[in-house]
Amino acid sequence: MAVNLLATIQILQQIFVNSLPGRLVKMIIALLAGLNQVWLTSRFYRFLEQLSHLAAISFTGRFLGADPWSRLQTQTGASLFLRLWRQAARPLNAARRAWTTWLAKQAGSSITVAILSHLACPEGWQLSGIVRAGLAFGLGLGLGLTLYGLLTPVTALLPFAILGAYLLWRDTPATIQAVWQDSLPGKAVTALLAEADETPPPAPAIAPALTGAARYLMYGLLLLFGLFTGYLWHRFQTPYVLALPVALALVQLIILRPAAGLWAVAFYAEIDWFSRYKCQAFGLPSWWDEALLVLMVFAVAARWLTSRSFTWRSHPTLFPLTAFIAIMVALFLIDDHYLRISVPLEGFRVVVQHLLWFYLVVQLVRSQPQAKVLLTGFV
Repeated sequence: MAVNLLATIQILQQIFVNSLPGRLVKMIIALLAGLNQVWLTSRFYRFLEQLSHLAAISFTGRFLGADPWSRLQTQTGASLFLRLWRQAARPLNAARRAWTTWLAKQAGSSITVAILSHLACPEGWQLSGIVRAGLAFGLGLGLGLTLYGLLTPVTALLPFAILGAYLLWRDTPATIQAVWQDSLPGKAVTALLAEADETPPPAPAIAPALTGAARYLMYGLLLLFGLFTGYLWHRFQTPYVLALPVALALVQLIILRPAAGLWAVAFYAEIDWFSRYKCQAFGLPSWWDEALLVLMVFAVAARWLTSRSFTWRSHPTLFPLTAFIAIMVALFLIDDHYLRISVPLEGFRVVVQHLLWFYLVVQLVRSQPQAKVLLTGFV
């Protein structure tokens, strides 16, 4: 499929190049190249080059024109505040290492850790495990609707549909990542994001399997959650309570895999428009982005407390951005010309709130392919 798509693109490219618009584009490009040559040989361009050279060898130019990472190392090494912070945080880091070591020893025999390890690898969930979970939840939901007399012919088909999916996929080893890579959208994304050396896609991950008591506890909780959802359906008389499992699954995904929450930032405009203008009747809050920010801060802090390999990352933009926020805080505190505190507080929020995402992105984006996929979705 990808080969046929590339062949079609090449044919369309040849048709365009040989057409009249294509020739006009080539003529314009040649004209611009000639103008560029004239510009490079002009006296004004040489004057700008000399001015740029003088600015580069000045004190300000040497500071601003230096390599950002080298400047960051110089700043971190010469900062009195950071040296004091490292000394004050040394006991805290020692306590954290002791805590994570103890936690790792307890993890081998913990049912909760086994379930969390399974949930923390959503791309490695096998279809067989997903339909088992759906079967447990569907049976609980069907039982709850039956107890409250809300089981209609349409909802009565739900448990049987889940049971049919279970019978169809109960032995399949396919994972979500493998299904995505074999799908047409997955192949298109892989072709768009392929490197020059055509690096093959990573091998599909497989989530740690649930065995023993962890499996029965997981499916038992899903069965009880289905019963609870049926009660909510009866209590509020609306099937929209089925959005609750989806919302909880998203929260679970963000807590265990905080980088997944960056996709909500990439599609902020679309999600915010949908929540404000299409979901008012469902009570979807407009402050979902603030809740997402707090949730991701909590998720990063939890990762720091539970992962011994977690390290805080720095960035050349860290110091100037922090200085800018500090100046905004100072301006907010000294401004007393407003009768209501809500006016400067709203202005401070509008300017500073979106900048806080920088600190999270620096900690969560750990590889160049991850940043490439995220930026492609953003664009």
